[in-house]
Amino acid sequence: MTELTALDGAVAAAGSITALAAKLGVSVQACHRWVQRGWVPPKQALKIELFYDIPAKEMVKPELREMADLLSS
Repeated sequence: MTELTALDGAVAAAGSITALAAKLGVSVQACHRWVQRGWVPPKQALKIELFYDIPAKEMVKPELREMADLLSS
């Protein structure tokens, strides 16, 4: 079984990948790619945080998460 991610939580909060795509103003295909790779572009992560109160840091590329950790310490 796979581990649920913050992005999975965003999809659940929106109701579906289609609904998330519509809310963000992007294609359904873009959302599918994000779910497959496990992260979203920073701009979209910020939008998701505003809409669904899911921390953007948890949805961006792992390298960016590490950078944010370094900057906050």
